[in-house]
Amino acid sequence: MKEAISFYLDLIATSLEILGVLIIVTGILLSFGKYLFKMQASKERSFSIIRKDLGRSIILGLEVLIGADIIGTIIYNMTMEKILSLAMIIVIRTFLSFALEIEIDGEFPWKRGKKKD
Repeated sequence: MKEAISFYLDLIATSLEILGVLIIVTGILLSFGKYLFKMQASKERSFSIIRKDLGRSIILGLEVLIGADIIGTIIYNMTMEKILSLAMIIVIRTFLSFALEIEIDGEFPWKRGKKKD
C-alpha cells in the first residue's frame, strides 16, 4: 500500500514538474506570438506588455514547480539534507517570483494599495 501511494505521489510530482515547464514555455510562445502579430491590447507593439506577459507566465510556472518540489521531497525518505535543499529551492524560487512581481508592477507589493498624493 505504501509503495502504491509513493508511486502515485511520484507520478503527481513529475506531472506537476512537466506542467510547470509547459506553463513557462507556453507563456513564452504566446507572449512572443502576441508581440510579433500585434495581438496586444494596444495597437502598437509594446515591449512592456511582452515583459509583463512573460513575467506572469514565469511566476505561475515557478509556483507550480515549488508545489512539485514539496510533493517530491515528501515521497522519499526525508533527511535533514533533503529538507534544507528543499528550503533553499523554495527560498530561491520565492525570491525570483517576488523580484519578477516587482519588475512587472514597478512597485513593491505593500505599496500597491496606497494612493499617491
